[in-house]
Amino acid sequence: MAEPNIVGYTGYWGSGKSLMMAREALRRIKRDPHLIVGNNFGFVHPLALEINSVDDLIDFAVLPTPGYRKLILIDEIRMLFPPGAGLTAWPGACDVLFTQGRKLGVSMLWTAQHWRFANVNVRRVTDRAVVVDSFWPKRISPRGELPKRERGRLYRCKVYNSPDPEVGQLPRECDHVSWHVFPQRAADSYDTMKLVESAALVVRQQLDQARRSPVVEVLADLTGQG
Repeated sequence: MAEPNIVGYTGYWGSGKSLMMAREALRRIKRDPHLIVGNNFGFVHPLALEINSVDDLIDFAVLPTPGYRKLILIDEIRMLFPPGAGLTAWPGACDVLFTQGRKLGVSMLWTAQHWRFANVNVRRVTDRAVVVDSFWPKRISPRGELPKRERGRLYRCKVYNSPDPEVGQLPRECDHVSWHVFPQRAADSYDTMKLVESAALVVRQQLDQARRSPVVEVLADLTGQG
C-alpha cells in the first residue's frame, strides 16, 4: 500500500497527537533527506519555514524547489481552516495542491482535537486518520519497577485508512492499532510555544479583518463610534 500523502492526527489535550505527528515527520525526513518542512509549531529542521496563514501555506507549497519535496505540518488545523467556514476558508488552490499533492511533491500532516473539528474540505483530501491516546502502564515487576520496555507513557494510535469525510465521527472499528513508547527525539523536535504564538497571530489577523468589515463600519456609523 502506498504511503498516505495527507494524514490527520486527532486526540484531546495531552493525548500525544502533536508528538505522533512529529514522530512521523522525523521518520519521513530520515527516509527522504530532500524534504523542506513548512510548519506552525516550531519544528526544528535545517530546511524549515514558518506557516502562519493559508496564504503562507499556499506560497510554501508553490515555491519552486527543484530536487526537493515539501512536507507541511499543521498543528491544530482549525486555526487555518475553521470547521464551519466551508469553502470560504478553502481556496481553490488548496484543492489543486492537495488532490494532486503526490504529483507536485507536496504532502501534509495535521492535527485536530477531533475528526469533526477539521474543515470538511480538509477531511476530503485526507488519506488516513489516526486517533491518538496515551496511557501510563500499570503492570509492575516483582521489584516494584516497570519493565524496561514499559517505562514511560505508552501511546496508542488507531488508524483509519480512507475515512469518510462527510461524517464527523470516525467508526468504532479501525483498520489497525499500533503502540509506541515515548519518543524523546520527537518531543525535542518542536516548540509548543511557537503554536501559541501562531494562534495569537491568527487571532490578530481575524480581528483586523473584522474591523475592516463593511458591517462593522456601518455599525460604527450608527453608534457614532466611527
